[in-house]
Amino acid sequence: DTAVMDGQSLHLDDAGFDVSASIVGVIFFPDIVKGISELRRVLRPGGRCAVVCWGDPLKFEMFGFLRRAIEQAMPDFAMPDETPVWARMSGEAALRDYMQRGGFADPVIESFTCSHRIASIADYWTRFIGASPPMQSMLGSIGEDAMRDMGEAFIELVRKDTGTDSPVFSAEACIAIGHRDC
Repeated sequence: DTAVMDGQSLHLDDAGFDVSASIVGVIFFPDIVKGISELRRVLRPGGRCAVVCWGDPLKFEMFGFLRRAIEQAMPDFAMPDETPVWARMSGEAALRDYMQRGGFADPVIESFTCSHRIASIADYWTRFIGASPPMQSMLGSIGEDAMRDMGEAFIELVRKDTGTDSPVFSAEACIAIGHRDC
């Protein structure tokens, strides 16, 4: 069965699951610690929880291209000073801290780099804009013409720098495994 619910207040019994997980999900919660605490609460004693977040945002190639496209297409656009929502919990140290604050005393953390070949950079841009809430928010604030210009700059930069319409993007991610003690 599946259900939609608030991840910071799960309508599930205490200690009802052997495994809980958040794959790049709790990073968007207003209260990350509450979300991780809920993942722990629903675990049986001895249960395990996996939480995945992004690693160093500066190592996320696609976002480097995105930043450059914004600078090229909209030189007067003021990039926000605050950390993006998805990067509040990024990297091993932050993930360990949030897991511990959420009740997992000694989480095991591993970082890894993953690569993904993009079949078509233009198709990727279209899907990215449609599936990314932060990009949808930006679209609402800058308008369709500016977003189109940014997309064209993004595609042009990727093609120029990679020499292909089918680039490979890499990103660093971190995974934590926490155990619920008895």
